[in-house]
Amino acid sequence: MGEGRPLGLVLRDLLPPAGPREQLPARTLVEFAALAERLGYDGVWIPEGRGRELGTVLGALAAATDRIRLASGILPIYSRPPALVAMATATLADLTGGRFMLGLGVGHPSVIEDGFGMAYRQPLIAMREYVWIIRHILRGERVALRGRVFQVDDFQLESRPQHRVPIYVAGLGEKMLRIAGEIADGVILNWSGPERVRWAAGIVREAAQLAGRDPAAVSVVCFVRAAVTDEPEAAWRVMRRLLATYAAMPAYAQMFEAAGFAGEIAAMTSAWETGGVEAAAATASQEFVGQLAVVGSAQVCRQGLEQFREVGADLVAAYPFPFGYDPAGSMRETIEGLGST
Repeated sequence: MGEGRPLGLVLRDLLPPAGPREQLPARTLVEFAALAERLGYDGVWIPEGRGRELGTVLGALAAATDRIRLASGILPIYSRPPALVAMATATLADLTGGRFMLGLGVGHPSVIEDGFGMAYRQPLIAMREYVWIIRHILRGERVALRGRVFQVDDFQLESRPQHRVPIYVAGLGEKMLRIAGEIADGVILNWSGPERVRWAAGIVREAAQLAGRDPAAVSVVCFVRAAVTDEPEAAWRVMRRLLATYAAMPAYAQMFEAAGFAGEIAAMTSAWETGGVEAAAATASQEFVGQLAVVGSAQVCRQGLEQFREVGADLVAAYPFPFGYDPAGSMRETIEGLGST
């Protein structure tokens, strides 16, 4: 990874219909986190969708590791009341001895409303309120807020947490990126090519400066799909399915359009309607998919990850995705390949 060049790791299976619906055993992710610690990774980020509950996974990772940082990446804010997340955060900070980082995002309406039965409303205001509530609770304060989205009449932790927890905000569009620059310790970028990262980092740092903050104090974290393999075509086929799966989500489709791929998204959308994920994946050009992932030898992947640092990412987090006949083995090969010195 190189001296002074920390590398993070994101651990999650593929989303259906991008790949098989069978998940890896949860204990495999725990083993991967312990492996990442031995290999010198900076931290492990755990996303949450409709699969595993991330608090449970993070608790298991805390018990299996000693030094590596652990983070939610991301926890959807509409899925839990903010006071409950403050409690979970304080607990994980205690379990890890101060190694926990809280990554928050707004998630997707289809999951929040159709799955959780919660209203997905005013996401920009909701994020500001959520972060405010959690920060003040974690300071040990008694909190009362009648917000436009979240309400807390009276809440205080039984004891003040001993560890400060950095709060990261995931942002796709400019407005959420500005909020991250104004109020968060860092921003999480996902599915962003190098030029998009350069643009987003500039927005975040400008917002921090306008808010009277030190722009350098806001860390830019970028998730990048990665596959270390001597069979790159197999990995690229899965990457196209994965990209098509995300492009079907309105928030990501809008981001890809803003990044200059409106024509590609139009073609994908049409293909989804007529032929499903395979047809949609077939429309993804190598230019499109190639800027969003690093695939090939360990050296090629490391060089690809370096591009994201050069354009403004303070921390790049490799996001291994399973493919081939041995999904767990493919992820392990990527983790080992990028983690070896």
